[in-house]
Amino acid sequence: MSNYLTLALKKYVNYMRQQGLSLKTIKSYCWYVEKLAEIDSRIYRLSNSQIQDFILQYESGSTQNVIINALQKFFEVNHPDKRISVFVRPKLPKKLIEVLSQKEVWQIIDSISHVKQKAIIAGLYLHGLRRSEILNLYYHNIDRERRLLIIREGKGKKDRFAPLNTIWTDYLSKYAKQMNHKKGYDKPIFYPYSASSISNIIKQKASKLGIKKRVYPHLLRDCFATHLSQQSVGNKFIQEILGHSRVTTTQKYIHLAAEDISKIALKRIA
Repeated sequence: MSNYLTLALKKYVNYMRQQGLSLKTIKSYCWYVEKLAEIDSRIYRLSNSQIQDFILQYESGSTQNVIINALQKFFEVNHPDKRISVFVRPKLPKKLIEVLSQKEVWQIIDSISHVKQKAIIAGLYLHGLRRSEILNLYYHNIDRERRLLIIREGKGKKDRFAPLNTIWTDYLSKYAKQMNHKKGYDKPIFYPYSASSISNIIKQKASKLGIKKRVYPHLLRDCFATHLSQQSVGNKFIQEILGHSRVTTTQKYIHLAAEDISKIALKRIA
């Protein structure tokens, strides 16, 4: 790696850290910048057509968007005067996200006999958490007196509150007792556990139950938002709980379940 690229990447990484980007995102962005640098290590010398060809070699529209984000930030930090005219974002197909019904979610949770796994999966659903958030949760983040869960440094390094669910605290108490966690336990509650293990358990349980929908951990966050909306909780409250900056982002998480749609019918007016 050239001295130029080493210094440019260091400056780039520092900038992204200041913006509060996750380590996963930083690694991903740097990887694409380094791949582009294989054409010419002094990236600023590349022509628009060379950059465009690099982006278009990846067929996935979502991957192209990630690369565009990565390169935009890189040039913004290191070469703000360089005009790049190829950053035209691809139109992504709008795929139908089919959320689970509450019955299906509880079938999955109830089918888990492992105390730790049950507490993790239930915690994701009942608080609308991301995998990284529940894996970085500490006992001091639980405010039983105010019935709040405090999520520290979520996506974008933002803190937020979620209403503490008493069903989950019952699961958590059983887990803490089994693990002999005493007052003052200072490690993450579910340490050690991995994000991939969470994905595996939820997929396995859904498959065994015969659930045909695509099931993955982040879907539980969709389900949480959708089910709150079905219970007439306003979008503004759901936005705060999920930690979104804009309510339009929250609306993407709220999906009409198939059974709701089936109840909608245009009535004839005499």
